Amino acid sequence: MLRTLCPHVVDGYLPVWVRNLAHRLLLLQRPDDPALLREAANSLYSHGPDWDGIAEELTARADALEAGRHRKQVSPWPWGGRRPRK
Repeated sequence: MLRTLCPHVVDGYLPVWVRNLAHRLLLLQRPDDPALLREAANSLYSHGPDWDGIAEELTARADALEAGRHRKQVSPWPWGGRRPRK
């Protein structure tokens, strides 16, 4: 629903404070979603320089989550990267 009412960060139908609150509620439900973290960070960048620090933290957290997922996917063995014993 948030993306329907605000398809673009700048010219959505929701006021800034409603969009900020909606992102906060969504992040409470899905705290480990890097795409949502980046979307919330981009929205905060448009609020002004007071929110840039929080936006940078959200972006860093999204990067860390994606790096952690990438490391987990590198292993060819589904049981933790070690070969099974015979």
